[in-house]
Amino acid sequence: MHPTLQPNHRQVSDLRWLLDLKDQFATVKDALQSTVVALSPLQLIRLIEQEAPAWTSPQHGALVRQGLALRGLMTESGLSSDNVIGGLSLGLEAAGFFADPADRKVWDNTIAPALVELLDSKLFRVAAKSANLAYDYANLLRNARVITDVRPVFDDSVESIDGAVVSHVLRLKYTGIDDETSLSIVIDTTDIQRLLEECERALSKGNLVRNWLRDGKPIQCHVTGAKSVEVTDD
Repeated sequence: MHPTLQPNHRQVSDLRWLLDLKDQFATVKDALQSTVVALSPLQLIRLIEQEAPAWTSPQHGALVRQGLALRGLMTESGLSSDNVIGGLSLGLEAAGFFADPADRKVWDNTIAPALVELLDSKLFRVAAKSANLAYDYANLLRNARVITDVRPVFDDSVESIDGAVVSHVLRLKYTGIDDETSLSIVIDTTDIQRLLEECERALSKGNLVRNWLRDGKPIQCHVTGAKSVEVTDD
């Protein structure tokens, strides 16, 4: 017996996009069963765009969102792909998703079986795991802005302005364990310059590590509590 999964509004909207594909949805299944991997949602979308160029952008996005979300549910709950899709089918039926009997037939014969295979594929397994590792932190940045503030300096009689002070505020919005939080920090010109340099340095480090791993260059690695091991070319 499958547990009933209650779909939210976004899921219903995404699954409607996929249901509208009808038999076209199954055509992308075999193409995405390859050994190619995607290490980010953006890479996954681009891959799907290549394999299904006739799909619309909302349909590409819907498959990636729901595929990663359902794969994540499998990991967290220990449920199989059959149980997840079966439970989702029960939830969709209870929500009145299959008002047209033809829609239920397309779902049962085409969409649901293809989703099961995609969730079990290496492509979605790796993409979901990579996304989870990339964002598995206590706080996740949602938005960052630097707000410039100009404050006038009035004379004692408040009849004229003697000058103005320009200040900057770094405003961070991030998601914590419980909810989204905002933090504002006053920064000066020196702080902004240092922050810019750190950001540029971080981008350079990311590119260096990516190229280093891609090229397979030897590197000494130390695991805490163990002896250092140097990777060398044979």
